[in-house]
Amino acid sequence: MNTLGIVALLATLALGALAGFHYLTRTRKRWVVTAHLVAAIVALAVVATRVVAGPPGPMPALVPPLLVVLALAGGYGAFRWLRRGGGAVLALHVALGAASFLVFLAYIRAP
Repeated sequence: MNTLGIVALLATLALGALAGFHYLTRTRKRWVVTAHLVAAIVALAVVATRVVAGPPGPMPALVPPLLVVLALAGGYGAFRWLRRGGGAVLALHVALGAASFLVFLAYIRAP
């Protein structure tokens, strides 16, 4: 389950970077955004399953899935508000997405 969580989060990050690249070059690729969203939902399911099924870690078990949920919400908000100055929300989305990956790695790595 740990490997699947890492792969799902890495796929989400890679597709997010690709979507960000297309956004910056103004070559919108709808399928990339859709794939990024699907990967994020799969990552949330895997992370939540891992946290619920696994032994309790040193940090509160709610933290890794909560960060993924916040990153998802930030992505949805950035998508909705981007035309009206949602750059700060997009930056928050990127930061939370990266943080969720790192916190999940810390969660599964801690004794």
